[in-house]
Amino acid sequence: MSSSLSSSPFSPYYHIIFTAFAFFVSGLLFILSRKSNSKKLKLPPGPPGYPVVGNLFQVARSGKPFFQYIRELIPKYGPIMTLKMGTRTMIIVSGADLAYEALIEKGQIFATRPRENPTRTIFSCDKFTVNAAYSGPVWRSLRRNMVQNMLSAARIREFRNARDLAMDKLIERLRDEAAANNGAVWVLKNARFAVFCILLTMCFGVEMDEETIERVDQMMKAVLIVLDPRLDDFLPILSPFFSKQRKRVQQVRKQQIQTLVPLIEKRRIAIRNPNSDESAASFSYLDTLFDLKIEGRNSSPTNTELTSNVHTNPSMAKRKGKRTTDTMMSPTGSSTSTPAVPPEILLSPTSECDEEMIIVEGKTEVRVSLPTSLAQILGKNQDNQVEEGRPEAEP
Repeated sequence: MSSSLSSSPFSPYYHIIFTAFAFFVSGLLFILSRKSNSKKLKLPPGPPGYPVVGNLFQVARSGKPFFQYIRELIPKYGPIMTLKMGTRTMIIVSGADLAYEALIEKGQIFATRPRENPTRTIFSCDKFTVNAAYSGPVWRSLRRNMVQNMLSAARIREFRNARDLAMDKLIERLRDEAAANNGAVWVLKNARFAVFCILLTMCFGVEMDEETIERVDQMMKAVLIVLDPRLDDFLPILSPFFSKQRKRVQQVRKQQIQTLVPLIEKRRIAIRNPNSDESAASFSYLDTLFDLKIEGRNSSPTNTELTSNVHTNPSMAKRKGKRTTDTMMSPTGSSTSTPAVPPEILLSPTSECDEEMIIVEGKTEVRVSLPTSLAQILGKNQDNQVEEGRPEAEP
């Protein structure tokens, strides 16, 4: 079939013709659906869009992050607005009072979830996760388990040993890196690694070497990248153009299962045989999922479902990282900023950065002070400053 298309005189224009045909069919369906609706929904105001695609291309061509684009529309359209994103209609609510009214006071009305795109359905194991399940018995069971058995103050205190071990690893990495680089260390990279170690222990409860931690980190980055919204998520009729991306999704899902299932089984063995692994934590989020009872279901979650739930645990939840830089600190007080990852990459939890960013002439700059405790770790003078004239941080 591919050879016949390549020999056809229309082959150079194949994608253009197919796109035009897709938009024609979409427009026809849009017109028919408009005529079939006897009652038109009264939606909040919003920017005017185009037929079929709505505001999709306006958002995409703005060159701005989505939330920044929304913030600039609030003064014109108010705290509640409508965006038409292809076949999806989004109602944007801004302001704490409105969010409280919608999610708390009228929570039952807005409790359900919108339709997931095919990629997210695959990684949520057909909506068997707390952040994807429809409002019903599955969601109630998963949420109750997470709130009572994972997010309570007593459970948080139980992970103190994991935090201590992560800090010991951080100090060791900083010392080794400082010795190898004449006293200079990468700040964010090592801090992220320490936080990620804590999160992995909370979720799996088994000890991992640095190679395993890095492998899990790379896998999570791959998942975040394929979860990035695509054009066919909003215009499903264009899905034939994204067959390569769908194949990549299946590959990453397989990689996710192959990476996490051995850790799940290792934790299962540690629970069944308490003396088999002395390094295992006394409790982990996995422990609450192994024999979890779901309303209306007789079986416990499978390993495939466990991989989805562990990955969407609040502590391990997917996040879009900021476009940021990492900073190498030297004992003389100088700092060098370089891109931590390409800006188009979605960062993993190990790459999340909340530092204040200062935009100077279109370039991103990160200002960080060297804490006294870090100076002590490196065996340097506590009076060294990262930035000239900036007050020293408290230990």
